[in-house]
Amino acid sequence: MTVKLPADVEEELRSRVASGRFENEADVIRAALRRLDEAERADWLEQTLAEGEEGERVELTPELFVRLRREAEENAINGVPVDDAVRP
Repeated sequence: MTVKLPADVEEELRSRVASGRFENEADVIRAALRRLDEAERADWLEQTLAEGEEGERVELTPELFVRLRREAEENAINGVPVDDAVRP
């Protein structure tokens, strides 16, 4: 893939590599993408927590965990895809 970057972005990439923290420009971009992914997950978590505060309260009991595990196992057996938001 070839991407044309603005001069200031190219300079920032080179500067980060020159600092010795990164081996090459691709490593800088990988780190930036990881940070973006972390930020998106944090935003999702914040939104989900806010929605949870507005919604119905559910008591976390051992029985609930058993039911949730059973549902997850059934979904796996039936090929129900896992939502990307809950993947590690």
